[in-house]
Amino acid sequence: MLKGLKTMRLLLIILSILIFSTSANASCDITPRFSYKTSGLTVSFKNKTVGEYEKVKWEFGDGSTSEELHPSHAYEGKGKYQFTLTVYGKDGCESTFEGKVYVFDTKRRILVNEVRDKVKEEKTTVEDVTTIAKNEVELPNTETTDNLSSVGSYPNPFEDVTIITFNLAAQDEVIVSVFDISGQLVREVANQKMMEGTHSFRFERGDLTAGVYLLQVTTMSTSKTHKMMIQ
Repeated sequence: MLKGLKTMRLLLIILSILIFSTSANASCDITPRFSYKTSGLTVSFKNKTVGEYEKVKWEFGDGSTSEELHPSHAYEGKGKYQFTLTVYGKDGCESTFEGKVYVFDTKRRILVNEVRDKVKEEKTTVEDVTTIAKNEVELPNTETTDNLSSVGSYPNPFEDVTIITFNLAAQDEVIVSVFDISGQLVREVANQKMMEGTHSFRFERGDLTAGVYLLQVTTMSTSKTHKMMIQ
């Protein structure tokens, strides 16, 4: 009888531990999510975490931190930074996500608005589609060496899929982005370190409407833009 009571007490203790553990895990059902926009050396982060949480902490990779939900951070110099977003839930649980961000000196980066204004000056009728799509817009580059060349896409114009291509003279950090005619980012194709040579990326139209889009390829020292037309 005594042995039976001890066994029952042990089972109750184990059951209590399991119930507590399940409750704690349920309260930690948090998925850190975010987006960011860069403007020169300044990055605006937006917290899009899914789940119930009490506070967040951003670590920007340069020794600075913030507990704001949607912080804006100015880096001192160009480069790649490893940042983290930690989200704290109830009962002390937490979830962390690590990401990378590349920042560039605005003096060395092409201004999308300037390219957009150039595009608006040209016709976009069906008759002029081929001419517009073939024109590559390049603004003056402040660097004496040009690591980036042959930025383009084929076919252009295209209906569903086009292949983005460019060449690097040496290894570099590269961001490949597509903007609409108003200068809004619609797709980030790549954001990574790339080796010397020719690179190509498949770009699918998806839900994008017909019209002119700006393909921007940015390295640590320069940026070039190429117009693409979706029919």
